[in-house]
Amino acid sequence: MTYVQASTLVVGVVASSIAWAGNVFGDAPSSINYSAVAIGSDNRLAIGFLADASLGFQLNPPGSFGIIDLKTPQGILRKRIKKPAGISFSPLVDHQSVTALAWSPHGGVLGIGKHDGEVLIWNEQTDSYQLIGKHARCVRGILWAQDGRWVITASDDGRVIAWDVEKRERRRVYGDFQVTALSLAVSQDGRQLAVAGMPGEVLIFDVASGERVAKLPAENLLPISVAFDQKGKRVFCACTPGRIVAWSLEDRRIIAKPFFPNGGPGSIQFLPGESGRIVGVGGNSVEIWDATTMKSIAQISLEVSTSGLLDCVYDSARQRLYAMTRDEIIVIAVGETELSRIETLPK
Repeated sequence: MTYVQASTLVVGVVASSIAWAGNVFGDAPSSINYSAVAIGSDNRLAIGFLADASLGFQLNPPGSFGIIDLKTPQGILRKRIKKPAGISFSPLVDHQSVTALAWSPHGGVLGIGKHDGEVLIWNEQTDSYQLIGKHARCVRGILWAQDGRWVITASDDGRVIAWDVEKRERRRVYGDFQVTALSLAVSQDGRQLAVAGMPGEVLIFDVASGERVAKLPAENLLPISVAFDQKGKRVFCACTPGRIVAWSLEDRRIIAKPFFPNGGPGSIQFLPGESGRIVGVGGNSVEIWDATTMKSIAQISLEVSTSGLLDCVYDSARQRLYAMTRDEIIVIAVGETELSRIETLPK
């Protein structure tokens, strides 16, 4: 079974953890409070919201998310999760926030992770919801199988779980972390699953068997976003404070640890194509590296809100990067050796 993530693979993993942490540590409330972002094959961008009481939930009611049609971006179509049979919303309103999103590879169906641990499926055509499982704590990441039959989720409860969407039951657990699992990625052939989490390590699993095949220590860094190269032979991870770490899976050694400016990065993506590049966002910076040499190819600094850049998804058809802050989605053109800001999506 092959798996896909948000843009090409998964969705809003790091955004949820960092954006939520901002609220926990008392940052000034935002009128938007984006928490997760995902791009689908049908030109649809999904955006999650943190429930925000600062304006009486007028903008961000509990369990809300938005959809942008990238063909005609005229603003966000806001949705609120309806209470389907079997779902008991947490009495703590902020626990109903959407923290992770992923479109089905076939489009029209959205996987949703919530702060209270619930994993839901939303059918856009019927505007209906199904509860397929529940973690003990906040969902940090979600990805789909290529055939749309399974989703895999990562959670603050330290568990990474594969769920059968049709049967709405747990099918497999990919090991347990001591504290939290923050980010997921799958190799292009769908055989390997990478999980970044605490305390400071990246674990590699065989997708079919669930067996752990490698443990990649981050050497006193906190890995928060993870990606494979096209051949599944290298793993890249955005780590705090301010490092991109690259491992070789053949000998499980660190091959590079370049710095990232301004304390980032918050999210990392492998860019599909023959050139082999990775892109990271964090602080007010976006940077591209050569995936083989780990040398910087291009970098751009942006004027952004105080939250900084939290997450990103890549549209390979348009060669566009959608970078998320707490209150805006910035569109960036990605060339072979240059980056340029195009616009900010309508709110």
